[in-house]
Parts: sequence; C-alpha cells; structure tokens
Amino acid sequence: MFEPALLIKIGVIWISAVLFAEMARRLKLPIVVGYLVGGILLGPYVLRILDSPFLHEIKTLKAYLLAYILYLVGRKIKLANVLKNPGKFTLLATLQALLTLVFVALFSLWKFPNPWHALLLGIIAMPTAVISVTVVDEYHADGPLSQTLFFLIAFDNLLALVLFLPLVTYLKTHTVALGAVSWALGGAALLGLVLGLFLAYAETVLEEEALVFLYAWGIFALGFGLAAYFHLDERVYALLFGLVAANTSVVQQRGLRHLDRVSDFAYSLFFFVAGASLNFPMLVNLRFAVVLYILGRVLGKVGGSVLGTRRTRLPLRGDYLGLGILSQGGLSTGLALALGASSLGLDDLVNVALASTVVFELVGPVLLKEVLVRAGEIPLAVLVRRGVEPLFDVEFQNIVHEFMRRLGLEPARRPDITLTTLLRKTFPVVRADDPVQALVQAFRNASSDTVVVLGPQDEFVGVVFLHDLENLPLLRMFEQDLRARKLARRAFLTPEMSLQEALERLQELETDALPVVQKGKVLGMVHRKDLLSALL
Repeated sequence: MFEPALLIKIGVIWISAVLFAEMARRLKLPIVVGYLVGGILLGPYVLRILDSPFLHEIKTLKAYLLAYILYLVGRKIKLANVLKNPGKFTLLATLQALLTLVFVALFSLWKFPNPWHALLLGIIAMPTAVISVTVVDEYHADGPLSQTLFFLIAFDNLLALVLFLPLVTYLKTHTVALGAVSWALGGAALLGLVLGLFLAYAETVLEEEALVFLYAWGIFALGFGLAAYFHLDERVYALLFGLVAANTSVVQQRGLRHLDRVSDFAYSLFFFVAGASLNFPMLVNLRFAVVLYILGRVLGKVGGSVLGTRRTRLPLRGDYLGLGILSQGGLSTGLALALGASSLGLDDLVNVALASTVVFELVGPVLLKEVLVRAGEIPLAVLVRRGVEPLFDVEFQNIVHEFMRRLGLEPARRPDITLTTLLRKTFPVVRADDPVQALVQAFRNASSDTVVVLGPQDEFVGVVFLHDLENLPLLRMFEQDLRARKLARRAFLTPEMSLQEALERLQELETDALPVVQKGKVLGMVHRKDLLSALL
C-alpha cells in the first residue's frame, strides 16, 4: 500500500538538503557535510522527523543508492592510467588496506581479546567511503591523486567483501563456503562486465538520445534486480558495470552521461539518510574503544599510503593520499550491520564500528577537500569562483602570517593567480602520425575544441581546432597520407603571458582552450572560462 508519509519525508530531505548544502558552502565546507549534518538534526536523536521506522522502510532504496554511487566510482577509474603501472597501483592499494586491517585489529585486541573478532573489525575498517566521490565531483578535482583515490575506493571495497564474507561464514558454521562466496562476488563481477559491454554497444546503435536514456537506466536497474534475485553482491555488480561501460565506450559515453544526471539527487538523499543513521549516544558510550579504532585506522591509511608511494615511486604525496582516504561509511556501515544481524552476538564490536563512522564521515570530506586544494588538483578557477580557502579563512591566515612575521618566521604567501596555476593537466592528445579518424575520436571525447598534437618524444608539434576539421574538404579526409601533423598549427601560450594576454590570444584564434608550452613541452591546457573566472 502506498504510504504518503514516505514520499513526504523524501521531499523534506531534498528541500532541507538545499538549505544545509548552502550553509556548508558558505562555511567553505564540502556540501556533503551539510547533508550529513542535516540528517543528524532531522534524525532520531534530535528532531525525530526521520525516525527509525522511516530509516528501516527505505533500506532497499539506500542499498540501491549505494550501488549507484559505487557505479560512479567505477566509471571514474581510467583503466589506461592504471594499466601503465598495474603492479605499482596494486602494491600501493594492498599496503594501505592491509596495514589498516593490521593496526585496527591490533588496537582492538585491547577491547576484544578474541583475535577473530579483532580481525573482523579490521576488515570493516578497510573500505574508503564513497562519500569521497561527492567531494571530487563538487570541486571538479582532477589529477594523479584523484584518479588514485577512485582506484583505492574500488580496491578497498572489493577486498573487504572478499575477506568479510568467508570469515563471517566460518565463524557461524566453522566451514568456509567458498562456492557461495565465489558465486556472490564472481557472478556479480561477470554480470557487471556483460551489462557494461551491452551499454557501450547500445550507445553505438541507438541514435535517439531519449532511447539511450531509457536503455541506460533500464539496463542498470535490470542488473541490480538480477543481482538481488540470484543472491549476487549488487555493490560489486555496480562497480564493475561503471568501470567496464566507461572504459569501453567509444561515443562520448552517451549512456553514462544519462546515468550521471541524477547524481545530485542520489548524493543528497543517500548522505542525508546516512547522517540520520549516525548514532551519537553510541559514540559517547564507547569512546575509549572508538579512540583505539580511529587511531589504528588513521595509522593504517596514512602509514600505508606513505609506505606505498615510497615503494612504488608513484608521483603522489603519501601523506596527502592517506588523509584523503580516511572517510568511512557506506560499505563499512553495511558490513557492520550485516555482522549485527548474523546472530554471532558481537553487538559491542558492531557498535564500535558504527560509532567510529560518525567521526570519519564528518571529518573525512573536510580533510579530502583540504588535501585536493594543497595537491593543486582543484582548478584555481573553481577556487576563485567558490571562494575555497585551506581549512581556515583568509582573516585567520592573516593573523597567523602577522604573528609569524613578528617572530621573523613569516611563511611563504599563497602565490598570485598566474597562467600556470590555471593549467588543466588532462587534455585531448593525438600523435603526429595519427590519421584523421584519430582526430575525430579525440574531439568526440574532448571537453574543448582544441586537440594537442605531440611527436614521438612527447614534444609539442601543434594544435588542431575543431573548426579547422569542420572546414576540411570531405574528400581530403579519405586521403591515406593525411596525418595530424599536416593539419597542426603552431598556436600556444607561454608561462610568461599575463591572463589578459592569454585571453586575447584565445579570442584572436576563436578557440576556447590552448596549451601552455615551455621549451617544446606541453605543461597543460588553459581554458577560456577559467581565465574569465580568474580575471573577474
């Protein structure tokens, strides 16, 4: 029977989400923190608008939303980047995950002497929360740290599931049901692989955008339903579905763009409900055990990331990465609740995991935003437009600067906005000997009307503008010897140019982006809208 109260409360969530998100934005916090705080205030422990029966009623909806957000994680992983150094990425991910397990388990032995119980708590601590995706999306962050973050979320979640399911089965039955576990995880991965390929294929044969929209949502919902019906893990399905569909799409990820349209609705509803589910009384009652858990998890994530980046020599700061992956929730909460429903009598252990989530879910997004700012992966145009400052506002920093100046220890001031600070490190590229077809494909996937042409040693050859390609006679496109180098023109910016000079150059060439070149090497791409934001 239809319950009007259910729809009313969902409407209240979305309306309230706007208010709390705006408050968070004005406080220079990620808007997801606003969702969490709003959920806490409307939840069972404060205003009781979102009471326990409501949270139970939408359990299936919450599972669907979590699967959808894990799909977003999968679709943001660029396999081409990972496959360049698969061993290094795997080693980094393994070190931070296993060190988290070890530290949390060792610290938990103080409260839970049974090593199996401590090990369970360590496994629950491993996953990095999908809440991190919302922060990266909100600030349009892009770079090595952001890409590694998505990979670690996927790796942590999959590894935690692989370890958790057989261990709980063993503690309940004293046998390891490898067949059931393999079916739940392997079957879900296979389902995601197959349906992801089907979506990529459908993009190439369906011309009407409305049909692509219907097909994309239909196939995602179908997969979720099939996973539930055949007792497969819907989270693994969603992760693999997004990863395969994104990395096999050849027509601008048309289907995925339609699936992405509701991300803001999903984020606000999921994390508002997550905030309402946070249990503050539990946090207070179990504070000593929670402190040990938090300490172990921080040491594991940060220490493992530092050790991993040093061993692999990936171009990342390990401390930044470790602080950026501290968010906990989503899968960790689901594993804890599953443990509570397993009749093993481990309520105290479950409560420690859930109470710790309160801290990590509120602090994690703030730390991640700070890390992305300091790593330079948030475009400066976004910082200017949003007024984002590192953790403390400008006035507070001025007071600190003045105090340090009087002590003779004045720190370096934040640099002014220059052309190099507006660089986007990812941009469309073709090789000098690539045919015209490669240029067409590059423009399909580009976010600008400019493609950079590079030589065999990554030296700058020139650029091709979309209007150049459009003005090319049709017959010339079929010439066998027509290569990208023949269409390239030497148009670029230099680091010494002022923002105004760069903007005038873009206007002169009637383009929306140009590369910045120094000593024959491309430093990055500057977009007109970023220049305008910085100048205004």
